[in-house]
Amino acid sequence: QADVDSSIAALKNAGNFTKVEIDAEPETEGLRINFILEPAYYIGVVHFPGATKAFSYTRLLQIINYQDEQAYDKSELPKQAAKLLDFFHSDGFFSAQIHADTQLDDAHKLANPIFRVDLGRQARIGKIDIQGAPAEETRRLLHSLQGLRARLTGGLLKPGKSYNSAR
Repeated sequence: QADVDSSIAALKNAGNFTKVEIDAEPETEGLRINFILEPAYYIGVVHFPGATKAFSYTRLLQIINYQDEQAYDKSELPKQAAKLLDFFHSDGFFSAQIHADTQLDDAHKLANPIFRVDLGRQARIGKIDIQGAPAEETRRLLHSLQGLRARLTGGLLKPGKSYNSAR
């Protein structure tokens, strides 16, 4: 506690901060202490240029998991960008790139995070070829994939035929 109190005093002396609050969060590595400096910046509007063509804004907000009235912490941007990148990869955008930046609104003490996204091409299933199974087993396996492939190809699968799907 003495170390935290001395850090608060040092922060008040070093900057134009009228108030310094602490926010302690338990983590697996130990305890994380955030110093919230007032006047603090809070999260304003989050922007996702390049990503809202393929994903809804609300889904993207769920991925980065910002809370209402959350204080802005610049060190969180790379973590949020990594979460977005993992999400894009899981949806087949393996070459996606993200550049995170922040636009500060000094008048309203808001920080507007901007995650500029280049999704690239989405991976697709191009061909299903089952080898080594008897003809009846091949038909059964292809039939079990029919729901997935029918959405992608718009039709039924036939053994021995090559299927390509593209948007």
